[in-house]
Amino acid sequence: MSQFGKIFFVGGRGGMLTVGGGGSFSGAVDGQDIWQPSADLLEVEGGFLVQVDLPGVEAGSIEAAIDGQSLLIRGVRRALCPTQSKRYIHMEISRGEFGKVIPLPRPVAEENCRAALRDGVLEIYLPHGGRPALTVTTLTIRTIL
Repeated sequence: MSQFGKIFFVGGRGGMLTVGGGGSFSGAVDGQDIWQPSADLLEVEGGFLVQVDLPGVEAGSIEAAIDGQSLLIRGVRRALCPTQSKRYIHMEISRGEFGKVIPLPRPVAEENCRAALRDGVLEIYLPHGGRPALTVTTLTIRTIL
């Protein structure tokens, strides 16, 4: 993973990120832990399909990029209740900044990738390609209603 991939999740703010084997990472940004959404990687005809579980997250709050043979996803899920009127009794839903690094089994044709958010699931189609990208390619995420 390039240096961009490591800073991608920090977003230029004060924080530390450790990238481990298999695409796992841990760290914090501005003292807040980063959570990882659940994701599936499927091989489909002509490429890969990545599905990321992101209910309650708007497309404009998500960034995705291809860096070599890794798919990088980050964003933020905001709290649903105004800060001044809440006192959690029980909390299981992760909020705040999230990030995910998904290693890809082989190179993809980054210029033909498509990403869309539908019903709380981010779907990214990555067609098979030739050589790993030498530059980072940012994907545009559409909202499908």
